Amino acid sequence: MAVVGWSIFISMAAVSAITSYLVFPALFAGINDFAYMSPLTLAVKMYRDEPFGLREYLFATVPMTLLFFISMYLATRMLNEEYLMGFRSLYRKIVEAIYLALDRNHPYRSIILLSIGTIPVVCMVQLVVLALSTNVPFTYALGGLLLFGAVVEEAAKSVGIAMLMENRIVGSVKEILALSFLSSLGFLIGEKGFLLLALSVVWESALSEALLSSGSLLVPLLAHFLFTTIVCLLIKRVGVRYYPLAVLAGATVHGVYNLFVLGVLS
Repeated sequence: MAVVGWSIFISMAAVSAITSYLVFPALFAGINDFAYMSPLTLAVKMYRDEPFGLREYLFATVPMTLLFFISMYLATRMLNEEYLMGFRSLYRKIVEAIYLALDRNHPYRSIILLSIGTIPVVCMVQLVVLALSTNVPFTYALGGLLLFGAVVEEAAKSVGIAMLMENRIVGSVKEILALSFLSSLGFLIGEKGFLLLALSVVWESALSEALLSSGSLLVPLLAHFLFTTIVCLLIKRVGVRYYPLAVLAGATVHGVYNLFVLGVLS
């Protein structure tokens, strides 16, 4: 019964996520440029015989295409009989999946590639929440988006390092600092590339500037490195079992920094 319950939960969560990404934004085609985050918007535009440019096409299709190839790669890495047939909690399954995705013989290269590879997922999640928040009062939406965006980013940058630490592939402070820097560098490279495309489509929104610009264009590499280092050193100090609290601590500092950059705290 527990397996059936989890299957239903995961299925419903997947359907909700897909609906939020594909269907909900397309409802605002012609009203808000956020609609272009969904490939269905292009179909609506074509049905209405309305034009759209190359930027809108790439904005709608590139994240989904990259996510498809990333999923295919992860599927090949997880083609492991022990992993597929073993029964464990959902949390452990996710943790093991991330660990299997890494090349343990080349942890430094794996971390920077993993950090770049998470960009489509991170940006898609943030854009979905951004689109859903357009009807929320700006004051509440700004604070919530900054904190949520910081949590997603810090989790994406640190999860691979946490798995390497848990499995004792790395453990020294020097290794953690090096991996934190590489993860931050990879994340910044991938984020910059995506933002060159995304912000050209949705820049006119104040909320998009708060969520996207403050998290990438105005935050230097050292800031990303600092936040990731906070998370990873806390994990080394208190243990991987407190990973969510470590991410929340790093995200809180990240969120405060974002507010300062935007001038809210100055």
